[in-house]
Amino acid sequence: MRKEVVNPFISAATSVFLQEYKLVLSRKSLTTKSSPIPSLAVAVSIGVTGKLKGMVVYSMSEQMAYALAALLMPDKSPETIKKHTDSVIGEMGNVITGQVTMALDEDLGIDCDITPPFIHRGENMTTNYLELETIVLTALCDLGELEINISLTE
Repeated sequence: MRKEVVNPFISAATSVFLQEYKLVLSRKSLTTKSSPIPSLAVAVSIGVTGKLKGMVVYSMSEQMAYALAALLMPDKSPETIKKHTDSVIGEMGNVITGQVTMALDEDLGIDCDITPPFIHRGENMTTNYLELETIVLTALCDLGELEINISLTE
């Protein structure tokens, strides 16, 4: 996967966290692995179609997912926040990936579309993922770690 495809994920995630959650997101590491299997307890999977095909999987701890939802609903009860946490993190994945696909089209002429998000929860999840080289971008904010598994091919 080209470096030019990964850079928009860093920019979009940083922008979304700052605008939506008022959190500074900083890059911790960039590694590779053989599939986009998430390593943290809550994951949002978004398919990518078009000139690039594959999947992007965002993952975080249960505590971070809840805390992100709480930031957007400061006057709601803990029960209401918990009820809507999946929607909040699904939308986070949608917005970041949507911004990435727009940047790829505008900057590189790579036209892509995204699928609706799919939320998974639980430690030691067993879900079948494509065996496709994956770039793992790990970022940190005050609430914890965000893992972005980018598994795309042309």
